[in-house]
Amino acid sequence: GCIIRGETYHFELIASECARKIMDITNNSLKPIGFGILTCENLKQAKIRSDVTKKNKGKEAAIACLSLL
Repeated sequence: GCIIRGETYHFELIASECARKIMDITNNSLKPIGFGILTCENLKQAKIRSDVTKKNKGKEAAIACLSLL
């Protein structure tokens, strides 16, 4: 997923609640869940972070989970 900052405080609320819920699910299931949600300032940054030929943060989160399992 991706959350892009807008003009309101909404960005911080969504990002914080996503992180909290992923932690809750991890604790309840006793299984690692990667935080594969991008929190970006703009669309350009989101594209760079999700591009499979560049940073590919989703792949990094998946690899981290697999290594923990």
